[in-house]
Amino acid sequence: DLMGREEEAVDPTGALTYQSLKTFDWDELAITIGGVAFDCDEFSFDLDNVLDGDRHKFGTRLRRGICRKDIRKLTGKVKGEFDSVTAYNHFRNLDEVALVATWTGRLLGEDTNVPVYEKLTLTLPRITFTGETPPAKGPGRIELNLPFQCSATLDTDNSEASLVLINATE
Repeated sequence: DLMGREEEAVDPTGALTYQSLKTFDWDELAITIGGVAFDCDEFSFDLDNVLDGDRHKFGTRLRRGICRKDIRKLTGKVKGEFDSVTAYNHFRNLDEVALVATWTGRLLGEDTNVPVYEKLTLTLPRITFTGETPPAKGPGRIELNLPFQCSATLDTDNSEASLVLINATE
């Protein structure tokens, strides 16, 4: 949902330009959990700001300032094939680890002889795995289906996530 307080109609005076949409594909994604590469089949991330948008009052068409009803909730899920005990141990021990999802696209150019690629990086510095113990039901592949929740960092910015997009060279 998109919430705002009021709108203002704008009359464009110049030619309209449209931003091109960059999409990243599945083969451009790499995930690390606790600094170790995780071979992932599925990845999802949800951010619920838990905003209170129902702040309309009689006598005005404007809504009062939007505020939170609760603490925002950042959750997600990674799913992959069991190939080492590293991710499973993070689940079992209730470790708080970092999850970094990086999509790397085409080469944009170079900056001081260093290649610069289109890149989108989602960093979740403190996640804890939740959910059921991953089952091992017999022969064949063993899947780790690991839902997680994010916690705020203990440093000065106190954030649960950061998202960085690189789409141009300077």
